[in-house]
Amino acid sequence: MRFFFLLSLFSPFLLLYPQGEVVPVPLPVANDQASDFSRELELTKMDIESLSGRIKAFRRKLDALAPKGAFPFDESIRQRKLPLLGPGKEEVMGRSDRGSSEPLISKQKPSSSLPRKQKTVSANPLHPVGSSNDRDGGSSANKMGFYLLPFLALHRPADCKWHSQLGSFPVEQELGFASGWRVGKKWKRFFLDADFSYHRNELKALVGVPLTFSGEAEGFGMMVNAGGHFDIGPSASFLLGVGVGPHSQEIEFKLSGVAEEEEDVVFAYQIFTGVDFHPADHLLFSLKYRWLRLERMEKFSARSLHMLEAAFGYLF
Repeated sequence: MRFFFLLSLFSPFLLLYPQGEVVPVPLPVANDQASDFSRELELTKMDIESLSGRIKAFRRKLDALAPKGAFPFDESIRQRKLPLLGPGKEEVMGRSDRGSSEPLISKQKPSSSLPRKQKTVSANPLHPVGSSNDRDGGSSANKMGFYLLPFLALHRPADCKWHSQLGSFPVEQELGFASGWRVGKKWKRFFLDADFSYHRNELKALVGVPLTFSGEAEGFGMMVNAGGHFDIGPSASFLLGVGVGPHSQEIEFKLSGVAEEEEDVVFAYQIFTGVDFHPADHLLFSLKYRWLRLERMEKFSARSLHMLEAAFGYLF
């Protein structure tokens, strides 16, 4: 009964189709999808084989260009290890020929492609690198060349003796001064120079004689000196030397209005030590202690002068 009811409902629609025609029924598309997937798989396989061939061709070219052993090849795992040259780069592991899905990994630290300028730091802050001393070939203490030094000095004379017909009497002397010029040549460890100096001091008293006394001693001489110097800093050197030369010496005094005088050229020698400073290029400052010995004359004994000298001049 229900069947006939449904048939009556759809009968008008059945009359719309002409007699003898067959309504097409769509077929399943599973076979078409399988065919498309197979074609895509074949294309992918061909792409993989083409890429593999290119990689092998590139490998052969690389092996032909690179030195033997530069790129080691491990046949057991069929992987190529290519070291990358350059700062901050590590080796790169190539992709396996078996189709490993691991991506190409490159561990690289950030680095600038521009070369970095190397900075040189001096160990001594008083002597920076690239200064005029470096350009001249050494520290200021090792400056070499000719020098001209004017100098001033204070000297303390030791007591000498006056030889008279009544005997020998010690003569007390006052503090004196000296001045002069020094010219010479300085090498890396040695020096040679000559100085021309004038010295003068007052005579204080004649020991043991209660009479009025006044007088003075003066002299002029030339000394030839030689010695060595040793660096004690970037701009200072310690020196030690000796010298010899002639001195013209004159001593005169008045004892209760009676004048006594003697002048002669005597042999002199000296020993000295001190420190040379180079405050700037071509400038030389020197502090010295000098012990100067003047040999005896006919009426006066030998004299010793203890001198403290300061000199400042030019180094050529």
